[in-house]
Amino acid sequence: MRAKMYCAFLLRALGYEDGVDFLYADTLDFAMLHGLFNLSMLDAAPFLRDDLAAVTYQALGADLKDGSTYLLASLVESGAIDAEAARPITEKIEAYRALTAASQASSTGIDADYTMNMGMDIAVDGSDGTETIHETMSVAVSGNGRIQMILKDPLQLAISMNMNMESNTAGAGPDVTMQDQVSVQEWMQDGWVYIQEEMDGTTDRYKYPVGNMDGFAEFYQEMLQISGQMNSMMLPMIDSIDVSRTGSRTVYTMKMDDSLNSLLEDLLTALQEELAAMESPVDLTADLQSCTYVYTVGSDGELESCTADFDLDLVLGLPVTETENAQITAKLQMDMQMDVNATGDDVRISYPSFSNFEDLTPVLSGGEL
Repeated sequence: MRAKMYCAFLLRALGYEDGVDFLYADTLDFAMLHGLFNLSMLDAAPFLRDDLAAVTYQALGADLKDGSTYLLASLVESGAIDAEAARPITEKIEAYRALTAASQASSTGIDADYTMNMGMDIAVDGSDGTETIHETMSVAVSGNGRIQMILKDPLQLAISMNMNMESNTAGAGPDVTMQDQVSVQEWMQDGWVYIQEEMDGTTDRYKYPVGNMDGFAEFYQEMLQISGQMNSMMLPMIDSIDVSRTGSRTVYTMKMDDSLNSLLEDLLTALQEELAAMESPVDLTADLQSCTYVYTVGSDGELESCTADFDLDLVLGLPVTETENAQITAKLQMDMQMDVNATGDDVRISYPSFSNFEDLTPVLSGGEL
């Protein structure tokens, strides 16, 4: 069975008719706009049992065509599925739908202050044909800043980042400790990207045109359409959602499960294929150890804050010479918190004067990135 065939079946269960609401040839595009998505739907890859289970789960949480409810709720209401047997899934679906509704405005615009901390332990082992390579590095990064995005036409963006970085390297020679403080501000306006960097007392300002701005706008519009139907897309990757109350606020604690690793594996495979085509072969694997999000929603039903905490193991194989390789292993731990100032149409971005930003167009290939 192919993804198209099964998605057409699920869309019919949701009340859509092929030939009326969508053409069979466009089944996958239509399905992705209505809450069904799996990477196997993007190409001619085999549609496996895991893929079938994932999109079925998504369909159970997707809205019916008439918008009256979602599929699993309608099946329970009709008596096709026992309510008690379905309770663990319906509770997860309804918690996630409530969280998505509270976050909906942020899909078109968000203004948030954030803090982040990241630690990474890296080991490099291998040989260059004459000497054995063994180096270790620990990196600690802390930072804060603000992110503002208006994801409408015209697209607008403002990001500020203040980072403190410390690294310790040992192995090939004397141990080396380095500390850096970096401040970066970035804006996107009227088809241009503007960047200001401050490091070691030096400030650099430059700008470059965003290539194919119309393509970016079209891409974001598609993403906005999809985000309007996101109630079910993440369901197969969620292990649990706990809902609690703190005063007038609702707190959602969402833990992701191992299926995120399948998504990472597919993405890394695609990346490796691209690099191999450019004659830069690498062997890259990732293992997500844990991933937890905590969302706080105010009494007005709007998102107030979000924290993310995850642990990730990476293994990267790199060619050193024609016959020798090195392996880089990295353990990454990161936590980030965002405090939301505004969402949707309430987001406003103020821009500085860009008159003294150096134009990098002449040095870019073809004049664009």
